[in-house]
Amino acid sequence: MTTVAYRDGVMAADKNMGGYKGQVTKVYRVGDCLVGCSGDNFATLLKVVDWMQEGAEEDSKPELGDSSVHILLVDSNGEIFLYNNDLYPMPLEQDFFAVGSGMDYAMGAMAMGASAADAVRVASQFDPGTGPKVDCLTLE
Repeated sequence: MTTVAYRDGVMAADKNMGGYKGQVTKVYRVGDCLVGCSGDNFATLLKVVDWMQEGAEEDSKPELGDSSVHILLVDSNGEIFLYNNDLYPMPLEQDFFAVGSGMDYAMGAMAMGASAADAVRVASQFDPGTGPKVDCLTLE
């Protein structure tokens, strides 16, 4: 999987592509929002990002099949939303959050004051699904 973390206007994610030994981008700017993707099928995650870029209309949700998705969206006001397989935005009432296989490590690091990027780096030390290279995007 991966680790995606958000805190203080910054979204960060590792670049690990699992068994393929490749590097991919998992954080995106969609309009004035930040989107970070975690799941078990990267192609499915890209379908969800495309759906969001096209307006996220209810009647055009992508087919996920058996894939599992966990997506963070942060709007221009810094409000955090979690999307799971139903692709329905769940508002979170927190200042920071993380998703993915390393989320517990990242949440613990941020609870102790770590930035989103440092939280992903901490997760990469303990979670085999999280790689050490990190991408970051900042709210504008």
